[in-house]
Amino acid sequence: MTRQEKTRRNRLARLIMGKWPVDIVTPDDFWDFKSGKPADNNGGDTLLLFVLREMSDTVEFDGSASEAIQKVSGIIEEARDDMAELDCNLTPYCDGKECGKELWA
Repeated sequence: MTRQEKTRRNRLARLIMGKWPVDIVTPDDFWDFKSGKPADNNGGDTLLLFVLREMSDTVEFDGSASEAIQKVSGIIEEARDDMAELDCNLTPYCDGKECGKELWA
């Protein structure tokens, strides 16, 4: 990884963490600024870790900042769609009385 790519990765990671809807106490828990990659962390805000890992794996850092941000937005939109579909698929198991009772039967 070039120095420029690492700088761009770190800047995009800082942007994502700075705009995250939940306050992050320690960005270093989620991003390794020395390596320019997601931190090895299995705790904390796993949705944020997912976004950072996907960003790290899929964004082309030799393009424009605008392209990188659009790619991250696409990742989030895809995840939102997947979560909405999962929610719809799980909803029939909740009839308001005994949600998921047959699951534990």
